[in-house]
Amino acid sequence: MELVIAILLFMVILNLSLAFLVLANNYKRLTNIFFASFVCSVVLWMISNYFANFYSPYAMFWTRMTFLGAILLGAFLLYFSFYFPEIQKPVKIWQHLLIVTLSAIFIFLFLFTKLVISGVTIIETGTGVKQGPLYYIWPVYFLSMIICTLYNLLYKYRFFTGKQKTQIKIVFVGLALSLMMAITTNLIFPFVFKNDTLSNIGPYSTLIFIIFTAYAIVETHLFDIRVIATEVLVVLIGLALLIDTLLSKTLLEGGLKGILFVLVSYGSYKLVQSVKEEIRRRQEIQKLTIQLKKDKEELQSLDRLKDEFLQMATHELNMPIASIQSGVSILEEMGEKDSTKRKIIDSINFNTQRLAALARDLLNVSRIESGRLSTNFSEVHLEDLIKQVVNDLEEKAKSKGNQLNYVKANKSLPKIYSDEGKIVQILNNLIGNAIKFTEKGKITVSVQQEDGKIITTISDTGVGIPKEALPKLFTKFYQVNRFNKDKPLEQQGTGLGLYITKKLVELLGGKIWVQSQEDKGSQFSFSLPIKNKRYNENEQKN
Repeated sequence: MELVIAILLFMVILNLSLAFLVLANNYKRLTNIFFASFVCSVVLWMISNYFANFYSPYAMFWTRMTFLGAILLGAFLLYFSFYFPEIQKPVKIWQHLLIVTLSAIFIFLFLFTKLVISGVTIIETGTGVKQGPLYYIWPVYFLSMIICTLYNLLYKYRFFTGKQKTQIKIVFVGLALSLMMAITTNLIFPFVFKNDTLSNIGPYSTLIFIIFTAYAIVETHLFDIRVIATEVLVVLIGLALLIDTLLSKTLLEGGLKGILFVLVSYGSYKLVQSVKEEIRRRQEIQKLTIQLKKDKEELQSLDRLKDEFLQMATHELNMPIASIQSGVSILEEMGEKDSTKRKIIDSINFNTQRLAALARDLLNVSRIESGRLSTNFSEVHLEDLIKQVVNDLEEKAKSKGNQLNYVKANKSLPKIYSDEGKIVQILNNLIGNAIKFTEKGKITVSVQQEDGKIITTISDTGVGIPKEALPKLFTKFYQVNRFNKDKPLEQQGTGLGLYITKKLVELLGGKIWVQSQEDKGSQFSFSLPIKNKRYNENEQKN
């Protein structure tokens, strides 16, 4: 008997502690309120079931109280399922009214009359129930509440994700196991087999639900009771010290223990505050992380839309540009001798080429950023490409009074595996920039082999680049001295050339860097691997 009382007290204290912690955490939240009410109903069921097993003048009363605990348990459990972990769909007013009405009917009209329980009998384990004419309505009511509860949890499980889905799964499994045991001992055996011998075991089935709920609390921070647990621990320590202080035998001992009590209480208060602050910061960080993730997804979506727009716009621009260029070519072939008309044709030709270059740059940027820029690797003799580009740009350099020279390497260079078209584009961009920003100076292109790669360097004696501009030089749309009316040369272009060049070099497995000093010229260098890893991988696949 003493063991039974000890187990009962343990279960009651455990349940009430859980209810208190959950309710104290947030007494305004409906999920917490209904869960705490459910746990209190379990406690009423346990206590009533214990006293109902003693045959006494009060046996009938405690038996009815056992049924009352079960009725409230079913009602609060169903309410809990509506609001846990949060409302998936609005709870309609008729659902509230139905639960309240059914519960009230059983409690006030049937339960405390002989219609449900007509009396009690003495059995081997204590007392049994004499079933009244409406006793059969009781299991229908209880099972309907349980079925609706399980349905609500299963319905929500389909729609929630992440932590909330895990919470539902843990609570559902714990609840299902507890209910299976409770229904077997307190419903199936008494109703089907007319046997009440196992009814006193039913209340202890809630231990399964408590264990699963406790696991959910620890694993997913269900109800967020960490702060409450810390506060309870602190209060218990404080009470123990206070009682020890009051039981002091001497004034000196009491004074010392009192000081210790004050110090511990103050330290405990600070501890609780620090725990609250830490949790608050973590929650803020979690919210910010979620928001940043959403913002990132939105930005990525906008970036994709931008790339799609650029592709569409550049394709549409290329058509009228090609038409204008074709018309200008025809006019040039006609050999127009009028100087005024000649200037107009040259101006149209120059600006059309600029517009075509802009469209080409925008299209390249769009392809690079969307990962759709294809490569065509083959065996390439880099020196031959450099000579070709230098020859093509020599007249352009001379028109500005510049000397464009190619300095051969000290020894013969091996062929490399790379994309010939991309290398030509890189060289055109870098040498073209050197010509653009150099007046009556010298531009030198040189190559050298070093540690499995070939380094190409383009040096000029032009205007140079300010030190503060170097870190931003290869970024998109950046131009040195942008909006500076005193330096009109640097306002020509889109600010995409060096950005595209850097991306092309990296696409070919190389690196690019720059050294420059304002008014003394610049030196751009880029490296390309002799044995390109990406090319070898593609070759093996084929």
